[in-house]
Amino acid sequence: MLQVDNITKSFGQKAVLRGASFQLETGSMSGIVGENGSRNSTFALLFFTTPDC
Repeated sequence: MLQVDNITKSFGQKAVLRGASFQLETGSMSGIVGENGSRNSTFALLFFTTPDC
């Protein structure tokens, strides 16, 4: 299981993701859906890249 609570991502002073929470059960399949430019890729990359240092 993967559980994320209240995750936030900012670029400088601009918050592009605020308070996102979700839970994925083991073996489940999920997708990220939204309009172009709604930060879908930013959300996904939070889990596949190293944090900004």
